[in-house]
Formats: sequence, structure tokens, C-alpha cells
Amino acid sequence: MNDLSSLSEVIAVGVMSGTSLDGVDVVLAKFIYEEQWSFHILESKVIPYPDHLLQKLHVATELSAWDYTLLEEQLSVFWAEAVKQLASWQKAELIAVHGQSVFHRPNLKITRQMLNPYIILEACKKPVVFDFRTRDLAMGGQGAPLVPVGDHLLFHQYVACVNLGGFGNLSYPQDVHSPGFDFGVCNNLLNHLAQEINLEYDKDGVIAASATADLEVIKALHQIPFFQKGPPKSLGYEWYEQSFFPIWDDLTQHLRVEDRLATACEHIAFELSRWLSRLEGDVLITGGGALNLFLMERIRALSGNEINIAKAEKELVEQKEALVFAFLGVLRMRNETNVYQRVTGAYKDHSAGLIAYP
Repeated sequence: MNDLSSLSEVIAVGVMSGTSLDGVDVVLAKFIYEEQWSFHILESKVIPYPDHLLQKLHVATELSAWDYTLLEEQLSVFWAEAVKQLASWQKAELIAVHGQSVFHRPNLKITRQMLNPYIILEACKKPVVFDFRTRDLAMGGQGAPLVPVGDHLLFHQYVACVNLGGFGNLSYPQDVHSPGFDFGVCNNLLNHLAQEINLEYDKDGVIAASATADLEVIKALHQIPFFQKGPPKSLGYEWYEQSFFPIWDDLTQHLRVEDRLATACEHIAFELSRWLSRLEGDVLITGGGALNLFLMERIRALSGNEINIAKAEKELVEQKEALVFAFLGVLRMRNETNVYQRVTGAYKDHSAGLIAYP
């Protein structure tokens, strides 16, 4: 199989593991091309990481070369098993796997996603598309975000698509000249704060809703250079650990954890609303943060009345990134553009990703 360009329908598996580390998302979807692309999610699962993997993932940037490689192998086995938990996975013509981002430093042309694709290849005997980011960095791009291609081709009915994952990002599907980009922190921060009071996360944002945000902290955070620059721009976990969290910790050390959660929600809503408040129309918000009712309430309040946050099925909210990476794999197998120059800052549009064949 050289490409899928002759097919009007393609079934693919997407495997996505984000920086929030809340589990691996696997989705089986059919993509249909009839003048424009559409999709149907056939099956999906969210599979939490077992504790022994989760503990290692939290310190992945500090592992020795041996322990890093061992974790990469263990994760790849886990992802292959996750694919096989989909009852109809064998219908897929390819598997697209993002891997686990550990290092992302676009200024140094470095990005690393933990993954041994050949473990998945041998387990599933399907073509595996992987390593979606490395070429873009070599071409002068940020290597991220990659989801805006899927937004433009699959979700063009929305004026903006927002993902509230470990980091927050957004794109403008209807505007071919506007980029998609990361706008700031999200669940990485919220989940860290919830874990300080022995909760996995603040369900529905109930704790944050009961507390008070510190507006002076939000003003100070906005002065961090990342928030002052325009796109293209993207974030890695190292930025969170080295450039954001120490400032956050210093500014909020006098606050109760409950008030820190409220302040974090207000900060996220403020940074996102700066980009949404200039729009008119329907906005799609997905990712784990979209299930935080208080955070969504603050986003609506700060973004103004000109936008309408669309109601989305829970499956799409949880699985949109995995769905889009399955689609990016389809485009790669068809040798069609799956990375936009205007989004990442690379010197041209291109078809990114390596392919491992059975």
C-alpha cells in the first residue's frame, strides 16, 4: 500500500496521549471525502494509565537514557494493547500515533515524542504513521499545533475550535490566513492544584467555584513574555516547569489551594477570552477542560455575547485530538498536506509523519 488517494472512504485508528497524562485516547473513525471531508466516530475509549507508568511519566524529563528507553518500550506496548481494546480495530487501514511529548523546544529545533512505532506495527500488522512534528521544526516551524489542519477540513462550521488539554490551544477553521496556536496553560496546572488536596481533578470546577480569584495575580501572569507575543507559538512541558510554574508559585504562595484553583481558572479564561472576544459565531470547545463547568462559565462570561459555545457530544469532547491525529495519518498516507505553514511558521505547507509498513 503506497497511499490511499484512490479511496473516498478510509477507516483509521488515532492514538493520543496528552501532557495532562489523564490517559490514552483511542478512536476508530471513518473519514469520507465527497468534495469536502466528513467523519464518523465508530468507536472510542479513554484508558487511564496504570500507576507504575504514570509515576514514571511525571518525571520523564529527568530519567536516565536507560529508564527513558525502557519507559518508551512499556508505553508502546500499552498503546498497542489500547488499540486492541477497540472491538473493531481490525477494520482500520492505518494507525496514527502521536506518542508522548517529553521535550519540545522549537527554538532549538528539538521535539521528542516517546514512541516505538514498531511495537505497535508488529502487534497490529497495520501501517503506523508517527513522528508528526520533527520535520516541521527542521523546516523552521514550531512543530505545533497540528490540530488546526483537522479543524479547517473537518470542523469548518465553527469560527474557532478550542482544545482545553494539558495546554490550551485554538484555531480559526474558517479563516485560511489565520493561524492556530497554543494560548497557555490549562489542565496541567488545574490538576496539579487539585492533587495538592488529594483529588485527581476538581470535578466540574466545584472547588474553584466556591473560592475567590486573585485578579492581581492574573495581571502579573499576563506579563510573562509568552502571553505578550503573537502566533505562531507553541508550548512544551519544560516551559511550564521552568518559565511558568515558578512564577505562578511565587505569586500564589499566600493563597489557599481553593483560591489558587479559582485564580487558575480565571487566568485560563482570561487568556483564551482575549482571542475569542473578537469573534462572532459558533465556537467548539473540547478536551478535558471542557468538562469543567466553572471554567466554561468563566470563558463564556469573559468572551462576550458575540460567540456561542456549541454543545458537543461527550465522545467528541474527549476524543477530538485522537480523531484529528487519525485524520492527519490519513492525509499522510494520501501524501496530502497535513501541516500548514501559516500555523507552525515552517517555510511551506507539507505532509508530515513517518510511515512504518508491515
